[in-house]
Amino acid sequence: MPKPHLRYDWSAGSARAVAPDVSQIRASMGFDATRNTRRMARVPISSQHTNSYLTSEGTRLRARAEDAARNNAYVTSAADSFTANLIGTGIKPSFLIKAVAKKREVQQLWADWTDEADAEGITDYYGLQALIGRALFSQGEIFARFRPRRFDEGYTVPLQIQLIPAAMVPIDLNRTEPTGRVTRMGIEFNQIGQRTAYWCYRNHPNDSTVPFDANTAELVPVPASEIMHIYWPGDPGQIRGTPKSASSIVRLFLLDSYDDHELERKRTAALFTSFVTKTTPTEAVFGEQDVAANAGVPDGFNMGSHAGAGGLEDPVAYLAPGMLHYLLPGESVENAAPADVGNSYEPFQYRNLTAAASGMGVPYAKMTGDLKGTSYGSQRAADLEFRRRLEQLQWGSVIYQFCRPVVQRWLDTAVLSRAINLRNYAERRREYVRVKHITPAWPWIDPLKDMQAEQIAVKERWKARADVIEATGFDAEEVDERIKADQTRETDLGIVVPRPDAPPAISGAPAPPQGAEPEPEQEQASARRQEAA
Repeated sequence: MPKPHLRYDWSAGSARAVAPDVSQIRASMGFDATRNTRRMARVPISSQHTNSYLTSEGTRLRARAEDAARNNAYVTSAADSFTANLIGTGIKPSFLIKAVAKKREVQQLWADWTDEADAEGITDYYGLQALIGRALFSQGEIFARFRPRRFDEGYTVPLQIQLIPAAMVPIDLNRTEPTGRVTRMGIEFNQIGQRTAYWCYRNHPNDSTVPFDANTAELVPVPASEIMHIYWPGDPGQIRGTPKSASSIVRLFLLDSYDDHELERKRTAALFTSFVTKTTPTEAVFGEQDVAANAGVPDGFNMGSHAGAGGLEDPVAYLAPGMLHYLLPGESVENAAPADVGNSYEPFQYRNLTAAASGMGVPYAKMTGDLKGTSYGSQRAADLEFRRRLEQLQWGSVIYQFCRPVVQRWLDTAVLSRAINLRNYAERRREYVRVKHITPAWPWIDPLKDMQAEQIAVKERWKARADVIEATGFDAEEVDERIKADQTRETDLGIVVPRPDAPPAISGAPAPPQGAEPEPEQEQASARRQEAA
């Protein structure tokens, strides 16, 4: 049987296999994206790993991303929304210690320590999380260092955390150390690929307020056990992080420049200026007018800066609302009339902003604050997708790379400093350091519908009540204890709280005693029959 991938020659009366024409096969088979045709000739082709680009371009990329977060209103809004939804009021740990009294003691010690967590003393532990979230957006990564303190310095637990900006670990540092270990992008690795140290500057290399000395640019190795690197690796093997706005910087910069020009065009078109032409130059020309006549001209503005015919200085065109300009004889003014963008401005802006928001992973409405044309369904769908992405980042980066090691190091330090006594801690450490991290709640547009759905799920045993409570950002055991405390206090004070499922009172009928249990319908009917008898 002839084979379909071979070409046969039948001229001699029998089939003779002929080698296929490779160019014809390539023209008829394969992927369109791999062809070097006219349409695809300008499409960039590169097989380099992300690390190669970051080590050569990472410093510039991070600088432009940080500048956009400072100066571009849309990027600033996107960064704020990203941080608020990723961190909220903080990701809180709930220790899974079985002994209730001991768990309560550990939780209280943790709550006391969170106010002392920041090595700079500016915010608390959850404020550090917010700074981490902001850095993940604008820088793509951040480092955090454990800073042990002396036992006699008065801390609840002698441990603090120092945040280190990404610029303090040089991304372009690649070398082989004298020990034989390899440093890649500022991070030192051993022979089996484990991180052993981070090379850090003593001070921020771009902070001009730091007094310069010989040690400012010195790099020092910090053991990897003392550093937490928080970032999201977009590719397997990616060593450093990428700013969230990386794919949107060019578009937003050009769009911002376009907006500036459009604003300037509108401003110029809004100026009302009068021109006076004289037959003879009997009075001083405009450049020689009295200063009082030029009120409103910015300081240092030269009203006549170039020489004209006859040795007189021509007036410089300076426009201001209601300003009166004097023209020389024979001069006339022609104003440029740039074409108005008309109705195309709004859809043009919308399409470009949606593309920029998509590149940053933030919904359009959250980045721009524009809710026009949105509905409950569309906004909820956008929020669901946004929250799925953030949950991935919460658990894969913030919790795993920061919250989890902080809790473990904190509990080790608390036991060593005797801030708390946990029996057989060395043998049962794994049991003690187990925690359940509670992420911030996701409030919905219509909370009543969602709470009713949760109530049905709990009633039908499709969902645990503890899961519903934790979804609101609280610990279920703590909520139950507070509910029990409320009920005990109400009973002690004689406060009667009506049941939410009590039937409404009938007009004209005597109201039942407050707090009394309603009688079943059969018992009520029996009581009425007895009264009638």
